[in-house]
Amino acid sequence: MKAHTEISAVSTWANRPYSDIPDAPCRDARFEPGYQFVKRLFDIVVSAILIAILFPLFLLLAAGIMVFDRNAFLFKQKRVGKNSNEFLLYKFRTMIPGNDIFSNRTAYTHANANGKWKKSETDKRITPFGRLLRKTSLDELPQLFNVLKGDMSLVGPRPLPALYLEPYKSFAAVRARVKPGITGLWQIRSRTDTRVEAMMPHDLEYINSSSFWRDIKILMHTLPAVISRKGAL
Repeated sequence: MKAHTEISAVSTWANRPYSDIPDAPCRDARFEPGYQFVKRLFDIVVSAILIAILFPLFLLLAAGIMVFDRNAFLFKQKRVGKNSNEFLLYKFRTMIPGNDIFSNRTAYTHANANGKWKKSETDKRITPFGRLLRKTSLDELPQLFNVLKGDMSLVGPRPLPALYLEPYKSFAAVRARVKPGITGLWQIRSRTDTRVEAMMPHDLEYINSSSFWRDIKILMHTLPAVISRKGAL
């Protein structure tokens, strides 16, 4: 009953001024060593196995980016992780180089004001091969190395740039309790809407009710979501 009440409480935050969000009524998963140990062990084993199995695909996709788009195949960008520590996120490059709006405050502010940071099927910054990678979510595969390193988990909130979270300090503090993930509740439910406001209820629900078995359920729902291309652009 208590968990249900807390989930209901955090879900109502979507209708409140986000600058006024209070301290979260969420439990703190940092103080659950059993869950954290099992989660980390699972992350290491699964990410290492997937990297070994998919390594030929990594090479093929890297070659495709260099041949078809004539770009460096790896994209690296600072994102906010657990305890608000920044780390370098790895992805296969899908955009023309020089379009990282999150590394420049002026560019981000302008893009945010004009809606240009939102996902779009007609985004001219995305390369033809990059569009294919995004449609199939293959551009996310290098994040397995982030998981193996310990910067990320297989399951958790989407890793975001610091500028994205800057207006939502209370929410960012809650998010910092857990590692960001390759997949999570927002990723399997509503990934078309990339607004921080749209992620809030999903992220807060996950943090409030995270468990190893829920992580497994989310992973099981990820493949159907990827195959269906729901929200993929």
